[in-house]
Amino acid sequence: YGDVSLLNRMRLAYAELNWGPMAKLQFGQQNDLTFAMAPTSLSHIAFPIGYFTGNIGWRRPGVFGYHTLAVAPDAKVELAWEVGRSQWADAAACTVSGGNVTGAATCSNTTGGAASAANGGFNLGEASGAPAVQGRVSLAYAKYLNAFVAAHYQNIDAAGYGTTGLIGTSSKSTIQTVAYNGGVKFVAPLQGDIGLTLQGTGFSGKNIAPLIGNLTTGAAAFKFGPNGEDVNTYGWWAQAGLNLTKEFSLWGFYGMQVIDHTDFARAIGAGNAYENATTNVIAMYRDGGFGLSLEWIDFATKIATGVSGTSITTHRTAHADQYLFSANYFF
Repeated sequence: YGDVSLLNRMRLAYAELNWGPMAKLQFGQQNDLTFAMAPTSLSHIAFPIGYFTGNIGWRRPGVFGYHTLAVAPDAKVELAWEVGRSQWADAAACTVSGGNVTGAATCSNTTGGAASAANGGFNLGEASGAPAVQGRVSLAYAKYLNAFVAAHYQNIDAAGYGTTGLIGTSSKSTIQTVAYNGGVKFVAPLQGDIGLTLQGTGFSGKNIAPLIGNLTTGAAAFKFGPNGEDVNTYGWWAQAGLNLTKEFSLWGFYGMQVIDHTDFARAIGAGNAYENATTNVIAMYRDGGFGLSLEWIDFATKIATGVSGTSITTHRTAHADQYLFSANYFF
């Protein structure tokens, strides 16, 4: 199975062992189990608008198992697990001095295709020698209700592959990425073709940069604190859709992601973003595989301009707006 974009980028590619509706195993690259639900949109599909608000998870190579239990005629429970590559994005090389790692959050860079001397080309997650693991429980009731809860864990070797040392001035050499999330989608037919859809997800976690969390825009410190401090983050999004006819619908979305203010002030500091809110309004026409939509999206990002101790004292808010017309055909 594969999903290849127009840019010839392989997103999903896996082999599957399938024992019918009750169990299957997949080997290859697949979406994380934590990425179980995305907002409705025709313009943001490969990178949904739920990122940097309530969505966490990405694609990774690994082994994935799905086990479905029929608990009632119209209700099913799915138990899923994942053992995959321990991913971590690194931005620069590190140095080791006196047994301590300098720039520990960026220790395993591969610049211009050449690995830095400290890591042999392995990122910090791979350097731990342990995989990332996820689990998920999902409930589906006919076409009216879908809900899930999921969890993620991975270990990070902050010194990098082939290097021993502590994180900054701390007594730690490793940190952990831990995250929990859940979501629900409810579809209610009202009258004729008129129907209401309510859906949303939320998460809480620490050091969640590899899950597209922690507002990872360009700052290595967003991965974790320079002395191994955990950076906790939470986020959520909610979306409502109203089908006025079988083909035409209106959608409204709001979501936000917030880095814990104390963690931010202690571990990251002024000049960086610590909160993002996303607003989205859609008018959509769908007929079979054909779709048209008009969308407006506003991103409001708070950036700390002053930090004192464990508090953010001043900030500014940056706005970015998108106005989009999209035409799609789904095969």
